[in-house]
Order: sequence, then structure tokens, then C-alpha cells
Amino acid sequence: MKKKTNKVLCLLLSVVVFTGIFASCKANGGEGVKPSVGEDTDIGKIVKTDKIIVADGKTDYKILLPENADSELVAASNELKLLFSEATGVNLVSTSTYVNGNKYFSLGNTVLAKDNGLTCTYEELGFSGYKIKTIEDSICINAYDSTAVIYGVYEYLERMLNFDCYFVDVYSIDKVSTLNLYDFDCVDVPDFERRVSGAAYVQNDTTGTSRTRMRLDLYYQTFLNNTGYGSWHNCWWAAHPRDYYDLYPEWYNEDFRWSNAEEGIVDDSRSQLCYSAHGNEESLTKLLEVTANKAFDLFMNNPSDNELSLNVMDNEYECDCGACNADAEKYGARSATVILFFNRLAALLEEKFAQTDDPRKDTWKLSFYAYGNYRQAPVTKTVDEKGNVTYNYHPDMVLSPRVSPMYAGDMDLSAPVDSEKNTEYYDNMFKWKEISSQMHLWLYDFYFWDYGSMVYFDSLDRYQEHLRLMRDAEADWVMFEQHGHCPTSFLGLRQYISQKLMWNVDDDVVALTDKYFKAMYGTESETLKKLYSETKALVTRNTQELGMTIWHQGRGLGKTEYWPKTVMLDRYERMIAAEDKLRESGQLIAADNVKREAMAPLYMLIDLYRLDYSPEVRTQYIQTMKDMFDYFGYTTVSQSMTITNMLPVWSRS
Repeated sequence: MKKKTNKVLCLLLSVVVFTGIFASCKANGGEGVKPSVGEDTDIGKIVKTDKIIVADGKTDYKILLPENADSELVAASNELKLLFSEATGVNLVSTSTYVNGNKYFSLGNTVLAKDNGLTCTYEELGFSGYKIKTIEDSICINAYDSTAVIYGVYEYLERMLNFDCYFVDVYSIDKVSTLNLYDFDCVDVPDFERRVSGAAYVQNDTTGTSRTRMRLDLYYQTFLNNTGYGSWHNCWWAAHPRDYYDLYPEWYNEDFRWSNAEEGIVDDSRSQLCYSAHGNEESLTKLLEVTANKAFDLFMNNPSDNELSLNVMDNEYECDCGACNADAEKYGARSATVILFFNRLAALLEEKFAQTDDPRKDTWKLSFYAYGNYRQAPVTKTVDEKGNVTYNYHPDMVLSPRVSPMYAGDMDLSAPVDSEKNTEYYDNMFKWKEISSQMHLWLYDFYFWDYGSMVYFDSLDRYQEHLRLMRDAEADWVMFEQHGHCPTSFLGLRQYISQKLMWNVDDDVVALTDKYFKAMYGTESETLKKLYSETKALVTRNTQELGMTIWHQGRGLGKTEYWPKTVMLDRYERMIAAEDKLRESGQLIAADNVKREAMAPLYMLIDLYRLDYSPEVRTQYIQTMKDMFDYFGYTTVSQSMTITNMLPVWSRS
């Protein structure tokens, strides 16, 4: 039995207490964020020179790209052209021909970057980090992965021109007539290598531009997605029962069920792979061989993807056969069988990659859901009287460096990290850390099945304390699952703050919140900020005085005392008045942003109080809500209810 000892993490014993409407811990021990420019910024040196990039609408600068630049570098070039032109009025041109002595924005591994030693490795930067360096009169931005070069472009524009992106197609950038050359010597690596927002409006952004400007990955970015099941709940791709059940019934759980055997339709609610093949070693070897061959072919056919996430179907009926139970008994958790399977699968793929010159041979990965009955890590922990922690686990349970658990635990982002549920979650998270070199974290930032996903979920003030613990656990991939079916009730603010903190967990939440309101709501920003404060105060009252739990957080399960009608009506009318003022002054984007927020109190007025109104008023409210959905092109009220299905429910007296 292997033992590992360290001190108990003081973060679980001394939790930061958040107070006030916009309170947050500031970077550097509460001393505030580092300056945007200067000798010692948070990413390195950024010092103004007396040299000029733009003056009087003219520039000598061009964009330099490598020969045969890939699509990601071309996208970075196009974004720099677009935003630079908007800010300065100057149209940059791109070239792949380097002329010594000319002035460039060099993007990627150009001749200029290579000749001056601006090298970038995965070990140094990962997939998302980048370098920005001034070489003579040129600004050079380079990264290990081309995708990260565009993040470097946004960093440059943020430092020089206050660029930022807040929502789909909502961004800000300064307008200037003169732009100085700054001496950059910077390296920036995010706190989490991969950062994902599960908000539907981010994932469904058809161009992907706004998501990239937020420095966010897609759900499946870098994951092999061509399985027919996507990147999640996809184990049937490896060995679908219609292809293998008759030959190898032991590949499936003992409670396996067909919905329609003749058509090969599986009852996913009762069926999983058995990762031990019921203890039949010969059959298990065959399952591993089939899975490895399919996985390797998928890697070879998708050269831009780096990881296969192979996961249980979406239910909790994992195999309960004698062999799986024996593994759980021997190693201490039901996840043991999955770990043994994936370690063997990784070894098979390692052999296959070793026979290629594939550039991913040093970075490819596998991952699996630590989810449902596989959540618990096969690790035990003891704490002695001096506070020393000892983790115990069998050597077989150490995950291959190629394999990451995707821990989707039962936690509550709206509660402190030291709450009962979260203490259990983090205790298990650090157990997973003990046996894995990297870990993915799937976070639930709303209550799934409540039809009230349009109602405010009070988690933002807790993001920082949670993410700091996750950073300490060396998580490399973090995803906030935020409903976003209809992004109202300040979901946009939560998503903006979460993506900022995933990049830099010590960022200044107070400053970011103020910046968001000014950018999103124009001259009505103070009105919306006050409404936001009132919303938070109401939820605090509901939680502390009326006992509202996370299970009630959305709709309130019909408890009208949580959401008083007079308060909801006042909130709705003030938002509509703010929208009208913005439209009258020509601030149309800001008006739309306020209109979107007005959907939340209107939803409560309809869903909880529709029977209080005359038929005429009820019909008017319902039609207004339908018009709002149509205006924004939204179709879904919650995960399980569309607006089309909701309208008849609301219309019944």
C-alpha cells in the first residue's frame, strides 16, 4: 500500500468570507491587481517607448505570418486587422514575406520569431499560454499551439486599447489617433489550461468569435467528437451492443436492457459497459483491443484533436457484477475498475502512437467521467493530531499520465467551500489529485431540473474561493455548466466573471463587475447595478430567513413568498423603463441587453401569478414573453421545457 503525507490544506480550514454586494478577494493578498502596463505587470514588462506605431491615420506596420499559416493563425490575423482598424482607423495588411528592418505584428512561429529565439514549448505554455515580446520595432506574439496566438492578440489589444468582450457580439475598445510602441517582455499562462462555459448562448455562437474573444474553449475543443455520441456519454461508440452483445454479453452490465432489440436500440437508462467484462480476462482483452483500434483510428482521422473522452452513458446503473464488486472491495471504490481499464487502454494506444511521427505523440490523452457511482476516488485519508494528512491507495490505482478523471461531483457553487456538501466534494477532489497527474472538473452552476433556470442563481460571489481550491488541485480543464437557454437574470455577468477567473483566479471581481455593467447597459448601468443588488439581497433573504435551498433556487417550487409579486412587478417595470430610455437615446445594443434581463421578472409574474390576473392581462403578459423569445431567437425555457410547450401551460386557467 502506497502512502503519501502532507500538511492539511489550510484553505479548507481558513475560508475567505465574502461580504457586501460586490465584495471579492483582490489579487496579491488584497493589495489590488497589478498595473496594466509597467515594469512589473502580472505577466511581465510592458513599458512605453517614444516610438510610434500609428500617427495621423498611418502606419508602417504589417502583420507577419509564417508561410502556410494554419486557420487559427489566419483567424488571429483577421481579428487583429478588424479590431486594430476599429480602434485606430488604420487597415493592416498581412504578409508571409519577412524583410529585415521592416516593422511587424508577428503572429506565430515566423522567421522573425525563430531568428530571435522566441520559442514556445508545451511544457512551458501548455495549449493556451503565449508570449508577447518586442523585438527591435516589432511586436511578436507566439505560442506552442496556434489557437493561443489569438489570445495573445487579445492581450495586446487589452493592454494597449482596453479591449474586452462581455457577451455575444458585445465588446469594447478605445478609439485612438496615436499609438505608441511598448516594450513587451511577457509570458502569460492561464490558471486552467482549458476553460469552458456551458452557457448555451456561448456554445451556440455560430461564428465562435465571441467565445474566442472570451478565451473560452468549446465543450469538445481538443476532444475527439466524431463518435456519433459527441464527447460525453459516448461509451456505446466504442462497443455498441447491437454490434457486440450477441458475441460478448459480458461487455455489458448485468442489468443490461434493450428498448428494441430488433432495431438495436438500447435502454440507456439501464445499460453501461462493464469495464471488467465480468472477470473474463480473454473477453476483456478483446474489448480493450476493439476500443484501442477505434480510438487510434479516430485520432488519426482528426489530427487537430488531442484527447478522447470516453464516458459512461448518462445514468447511474454502472455494472454490479461480481468482478466489478471484487475490484471495489479490493481497491476501495467502484471507480477502480474504470481506472484499471483506462490504464490498459492508454498502454495500448502508447504502443500505436510510438510507431508514428504524429506531433501529438507526446501530448495525446484519454479521460473518463468520475461521475455517478464512479465519483469516489479509490483513496483513503487520515489526519493525525498534528494535522498531517496521509493518503493511502494501492499502486494499481495510480492513473497513467495519459489518463485524466473528469470529476463531475455533487457540489454547490452557491455555498462556501467549507459547507458540508462542498467539504465532501473537495475531500474527494484532492483524493483524485493524489492518483492523477491532471484532472478535469465539471461544475454545475445551476439546478438542473428546475423550470426556473431563468431565475437568478446566487453563485458568483463564491467563484473565487472555489476556483482557488481547484487551482491548488492542479486541475487543467474546468467547465461551468450554466444553462444559458435564455440568458437572463444576470447569467451574462456570472459567465463573464467565471471566464475571467478561469484565466486568472486572482483577478479583481469588483473592478470586473463594474466594467461589465458599464459596457453592457450604457447610461442605464447604475439602474441595472441597483437591480442586481436588489436581486442578490432578495435571494440572501430567501436563503437566510425563509430557508430556501438550492433545490428551490430557481422557480421556488411555487412558493410565492420567495418572489413577491409587487417586487417582481416593480423590477420588471423599471427594466422596461430603462430599455425605453436607451432606445430613445440610440443605445440599441444596451437596450437589448436590458430587455433580456426583463425576461426574468416577467417569467416570475407569469409562472407564479398568472391566475391572479384578468384573462386580458394574462394574455398580454404571455404574448410579451413570446415576443421576447422570438425577438432574441430563444426557444428553450429550461433544460427540459421549450417555450412552445410552456405557452399552453401558462394559458390554462
